[in-house]
Amino acid sequence: MLSHHGRPDSLSNIAEELRCHILSLLSYRGIIRCALTCQTMYKTVKNSTELQYIIELGAHRLIPIHPRPPNVSIAECLRILRGKANAWSSFELGVTKGLRIPLSFNPGSIVITHQQLAIFATYYYGYVESKVIDLRTCMPETASISPCIRDGNYANPTLRGSVCSSSYIDETQDLMITVNLPRDNPTYQINFRAISTHKEHPMAHESRLELVCRVPYNDYSEGLPEDKAVFTGVGDRLAFYTEAKLGLEAIYGNSILYWSLHVWNWHEGGQPDEVYALGNGYILIEIRFLTEEKLLALTSCYCIELYDVGNLSTIPQLQARFMLPVVPQTLSLEYPSVFHGTSTCEHLAAPDERWIWTTIPADRVICLRVHSPKSIFVISARLFFMDLPPTWFDAASTHGVAIPWLSWGPQNSRCFLQKSSPLFGVGGSRVIRPVLHDSSLRMHMTDFNPSAVARGIGKVVQDPTTLLASRYGFTQDVTTYLPYVEVVNNDRDFDFSLRRIILDEEKILIFTLPHTTERAMDVEIIGM
Repeated sequence: MLSHHGRPDSLSNIAEELRCHILSLLSYRGIIRCALTCQTMYKTVKNSTELQYIIELGAHRLIPIHPRPPNVSIAECLRILRGKANAWSSFELGVTKGLRIPLSFNPGSIVITHQQLAIFATYYYGYVESKVIDLRTCMPETASISPCIRDGNYANPTLRGSVCSSSYIDETQDLMITVNLPRDNPTYQINFRAISTHKEHPMAHESRLELVCRVPYNDYSEGLPEDKAVFTGVGDRLAFYTEAKLGLEAIYGNSILYWSLHVWNWHEGGQPDEVYALGNGYILIEIRFLTEEKLLALTSCYCIELYDVGNLSTIPQLQARFMLPVVPQTLSLEYPSVFHGTSTCEHLAAPDERWIWTTIPADRVICLRVHSPKSIFVISARLFFMDLPPTWFDAASTHGVAIPWLSWGPQNSRCFLQKSSPLFGVGGSRVIRPVLHDSSLRMHMTDFNPSAVARGIGKVVQDPTTLLASRYGFTQDVTTYLPYVEVVNNDRDFDFSLRRIILDEEKILIFTLPHTTERAMDVEIIGM
């Protein structure tokens, strides 16, 4: 910025308080650049807790999702944030609390968001068991969770011929969705309810919806719908996926596959079957929102599809198919269906003793579980936010949207063999996985955040690793070199009673089977 005399304006001649306010409007990189211009600016930035806090957030690629609690100073927020950054120097698994839950709550139906643990189980005809536990206030006397009473408020006795019962839960919005499909007509019965009250959800424009199955079958003698209906959501967006097999061969195998994908705003209402995408010849194995405008789908044709769903008045727009070097029947996508965000956590009160941040969406990682060979692909979400180079696309592919593995995979992913245990947890930019050391399992934590790699606290890995197709069964040799930093916990051993690992920016939850005959799981809660 130049003065009217053509000389650079100086901020050094204005009041310190005003100078700090002006600098606070800049990005963290802008603040750093200003601090390097002169001694006065350097001292201003160094002595300002607010500016140091902005720099620390940006350097660690975090964003706050709450206004600062009135009884927590910026200095305290800065201290906690720096403490989290230095936690890499010692990866400890100190248990802060323990729970025991019945086995009726499958580990796959448990989510943790913002210190809230939500567990649920669904049954045919719409019956639901659910419970939400506040991990901050849960005391030892409430740590043993008895089976919940089945909630029949949304059970419909006319649905006893249903072929499908599916559910979706979003604890941040107190939302539970159940869906059934009667055998005698292709219309899904979708119900919205509040987890806390077991009543109709107040934010749902319509508490019950009917969605016509859009796969093109008219004669039930030619085959029945497949028992698959999947929900995923973020904020006010929901995606609903259904599939069906057609023809007399549906019962025996060799049938034509059809699917439909619906995305709509459940706060605003309206029928979700008005705008939808149709496909055939393959199926979508998993669907996950990356943001409210981007949807990922793992498909049976060994690829990850990226859809633009920002405009709900048009059908989901397929932007790219990222091809994978694996066999299609051995895949599953591991990415939190509910994650921290300003919109999803705005109604929750920030705890007095903690400040809540979340990883910038582009710095998160997505994990692809491969069952044969046992391995995981850790993929940088930044890939799905970038402008894809036209040279990546295979012009000869269907619709010209396929991107071969060698164009995108090596530089944007890292592959780990999982010989000892198929379990791992993923949250933000971090992955925790058990690795066999001698005869026991030890936890390895890897962070793919560029700032963590730059700090170099822990073992930094930047060299590529190669897994040969002839040895491990991939469709081609797999070389990956996404940088990461890794630390290992050497203080505690695990055995094969380990059942699941859940990870977010605040907590690690480790699920194990107790060494008793009780049909339950022990849950260890570990602070990050």
